[in-house]
Amino acid sequence: MPGKLSSKTREPNAVLPGSYTSNRRGKPVLAAALLSSLALAMGFGIWSLSRQLAPESASPEATALAVLPEKSIAVLPLGNLTEDKGNAFLADGVQDDIRTALAKVADLKVINRTSVNTYAAGTRRNLREIAQTLGVAFILEGSVRQSGEKVRISVQLTDARSGAPAWEESYERDLADVFAIQSDVVQQILSRLQATVSPKEKTAIDERPTKDLIAYGLYVRAKALVATISLNAQINEKLREAVSYDFAQCSNQRKIARSRFLTRPGHRARSRLFPRLLPASRRP
Repeated sequence: MPGKLSSKTREPNAVLPGSYTSNRRGKPVLAAALLSSLALAMGFGIWSLSRQLAPESASPEATALAVLPEKSIAVLPLGNLTEDKGNAFLADGVQDDIRTALAKVADLKVINRTSVNTYAAGTRRNLREIAQTLGVAFILEGSVRQSGEKVRISVQLTDARSGAPAWEESYERDLADVFAIQSDVVQQILSRLQATVSPKEKTAIDERPTKDLIAYGLYVRAKALVATISLNAQINEKLREAVSYDFAQCSNQRKIARSRFLTRPGHRARSRLFPRLLPASRRP
C-alpha cells in the first residue's frame, strides 16, 4: 500500500556503522599535524631571528686591523705645495719634527722615518693597507704651502681601522710661527691618542733645533742630504752655514750628530772632519 513504508527504509539522520569511531580517530591525527606545523614554523622563526642577531663573521683584514695597538701612529710625508721648489725642504722638516717629537713619548708607538718615507706624498695611498703593514692604528697626512712670509699647513689624523677622520686642521700663519704650528699638531695628536706624557718627555718635546728660520732651513737640508747621499762638499757647506747662523741657540753640532752624521759607515773619518765644519772660534 502506498501509505506504508518499507521496514528497510533508514531514517534520514541515522548514523552509519563505524562512522563515529572514524571521526574520533581522525581528530588526534589532525591535531598532531597542526602541532607539527606550528613547531616547524616556530623553529624557522627562531632560526631566522638568530641569523639576524648574530654578528657577521669579520674578514681577515678587519680582524688584523682590530688588533692594532691603540696608541700607535705613522706620520707620512707631507705634500709640498710650495711653488718655489727651493723651499721644498719645509714640508720634510715639518713632517720629521712632528714624528721626532711624538717618538719621544714612551707611551706611543711611532714608525721610524725610513719606513714612512716609502709612502711618498702625491701618490695613491690605501691607508688601511699602510696601517696593516706598519702595524699602527692612526695615520697622519697633510700638506705644506709656503708663499713669501706666509705658510699654510693642513693635517689630517685618520683612524685607519675605520677610515674615519679623528682630527683635522688647517693653519694659515706667518712663516715665523711654523714651530708653534708643529707644537700644536703634536699636542692635538697626543690628546686624540690619549697618550701619557711624563714631565721629562714634555720638556724634550718642547725642545727645538733652532728659532732661526734660516738656520732651520739649512739644518733640514743638511739632514736630508746626510740621509740620502755620502758626505761631500755640499753637505759640508750646508752644515757650516747652519752652525754659523745659530750655533749658540740650536747647538747644531749635537743635533746633526743625532741625525746619523757620525753613525753611518765611515763615521771615524767623519768624526775627524766634523770639527772643521765649525767656525774657527768654535773649534775644540
